[in-house]
Amino acid sequence: MTTHITHVQVLRALQGDEDLLTRLVELGFVKRRVEGYLPEEVERALVSYTLVRELGVNWEGVEVVLRLREDLLATRRQVAGLLELMRELRSASPWESRGPR
Repeated sequence: MTTHITHVQVLRALQGDEDLLTRLVELGFVKRRVEGYLPEEVERALVSYTLVRELGVNWEGVEVVLRLREDLLATRRQVAGLLELMRELRSASPWESRGPR
């Protein structure tokens, strides 16, 4: 079951910045559902808040950063999966090294 975060909780995390949250929804950076927001959307909102309010990044820059961040996270998941597969293959291999000779 997916946990949703309420609108009020998200606003609290964004220091009450309703305008920013409204803009993020309008731009499609986060999606507001009846149940609330998904944790990954709240994380995008927090990253966006930092970029816009604290670093002065424009909305086009926020879009680029969010996309690159998503790509990086996806790449990390793929690498972790490959490392796990390599560990499984190594432990199942009949030719596995048994230590130094």
